[in-house]
Order: sequence, then structure tokens, then C-alpha cells
Amino acid sequence: MVTICYLTNRDNPRFQWFRDSFNRLYNGEVKAEIIVINGSNNPIDTFEREGDKVEITEYKPKPTMWQGEYKLTKDNWFSASNARNTGIIYANGSYIVYVDDLSVLCPTWWQAVVRAYNEQTIILGAYKKVKDLTVENGRILHYEETPNGNDHRLQYGSRPAGGSWLYGCSCGFPIDTLLSVNGWDEICDGSGYEDCHLGIRLEKAGYKMIYDTQMLTLECEECHSEGTPFRREDKFLTPEQYNECRKRMGITGTYQAGGRTDVSHLLMDMVYSNKTWTWGNTFNLKELRQTKDFKLPTGDELHWPDLQPIKEM
Repeated sequence: MVTICYLTNRDNPRFQWFRDSFNRLYNGEVKAEIIVINGSNNPIDTFEREGDKVEITEYKPKPTMWQGEYKLTKDNWFSASNARNTGIIYANGSYIVYVDDLSVLCPTWWQAVVRAYNEQTIILGAYKKVKDLTVENGRILHYEETPNGNDHRLQYGSRPAGGSWLYGCSCGFPIDTLLSVNGWDEICDGSGYEDCHLGIRLEKAGYKMIYDTQMLTLECEECHSEGTPFRREDKFLTPEQYNECRKRMGITGTYQAGGRTDVSHLLMDMVYSNKTWTWGNTFNLKELRQTKDFKLPTGDELHWPDLQPIKEM
């Protein structure tokens, strides 16, 4: 079975675009389900409708220190890794595909997913961020491309890819592959870069990835400013602070010698250290899938990669 995990934090994620486009493409060749991880306060209409071909289930993101009613931070922070890991916890399929909100599937998307599922490979999808997107019953009627909206990888065509190419609207993995590295690293929550962070860890663990232009989605560029506000920072540090963070966190790798001393580069230094397991997850994701025993870490020692205490954020 393929689990399609649709992620949103918006009151109006245009879920119907995805739902209708999927129903147009799905042919039953491989059993599938859709799970929605919804971080907004507005429930999505997941009730069965005429034309639905697979079951749709909605879940809230699991408790996290970053966002929601259980947060340890003062404000809601960007928390994509937590939402993606929640999808793994509730997935019934042996293969999981992620899709961002505000998107519509292009005609070859599902056949690319089926091919990756049958071959049990990691697939990295292509995207275009467009304006004036008009969708009716899952059909794309009109859109205009934007100067900087196209996935730059498209120019190279479908090809084997390195871990740094893992980003964008959709991607797919065998569940066991993700569990072998403990899923998406929640140390990236608050900043981002969780996608290529995972990709590089998977590459270091010996997994191969394919970038497939047939796994194409269109995203509504104008709608991206909508949604529940959350904080997201890429803080610059002095070289002395940067080196102190590396020392205290046991970071031995270097992403870019002489590069910027900011949090995003600190995260990239992590994955170029000799480690494929997550740095920031306080749980074993394989066990959490079985127990659903969600417990937040506690203690004054909890800190962000720049060593700022979580409780102060």
C-alpha cells in the first residue's frame, strides 16, 4: 500500500485541488490511502464524496515542543519535521509519499509514484510555483509561470540525484528506509532545511535517489502568504559562537569550508559529520509507531542548535 501524506498548516489549503486531481489519476493499480496532517484550527472535509477512490483520514501533528498546545516555546515555530514524522506514525502503507498543500497533481504524477513503489526506490518530485492557477474538478485550466518559480532541477531532466536534491512539493520513500535513520530530524524545526538534511543522511547511509520530472506538481504562489503564522529564523552567529556550538554539540563535519556562520550551515555541518541517525529526535520513531506514546522532552538543558534555551524562544 502507498500512503499519501498531505501536509498543511493553513485554514484554506485548497485540498480539493489535490483530492480531485488524485481521483482523476488513481487507477487502483496499487492500493493507496490519504492521510492529512493538519496543523491549522480548521478541519479539512475528509468525509467520503462521490468520486473518492481511497480512504482519507485526518490527524493533528503529534505533540511537539515547537508548535501547538503542548509547545515549550513562547510562540509557534516552523515545525515541518514533526508533521512529516506524524505521517510516518499513522501510515498503513509500506511506502509513503509527501505532498504539500496549495498543490495540484499533474497527469503523470501517479504513474511516477507507482513506478517508485514497485521498485522500492526513493523518488524526488518536480514542481512549478505558478500564479493565476485555475483548477476545476482536478483539471488544470490555466496558470502563468513566474520568473523564479520553476524548480531549477527541471533543466537537467530525470536522473539519479544526491541527497541535497531532496526538497520541493512531493517526494516518496519506503517506510523502512525512513525508519532506518529515525525519520525527519526535528532539530531542524524552528529553522527548516529538514528536507535536504534528511536527503544527505540517507545518501550517507547508502540509499540511492531518483529525481523524476514526471512526478510534477503545480503550486499556487499567491496563496503562500496564507496560513497560521509561525516563526522561522536562520540566525547568524559570530565565528566564536559558531565554533562553540559545534564543540558542545559534537559536530565534526564541515559542509562548506569558510562558509557562513548561521544556523542553516550549522545544520548542514551536522549531516556531514559521521552520523546518519537523527540529532534532535528524543524518540525512536519505529517504537513510537507501535506505542503512540507521545511524550515531550523536559529539562532546562533543551536548546536550539545555536544553544539558545528552548524555553526562551
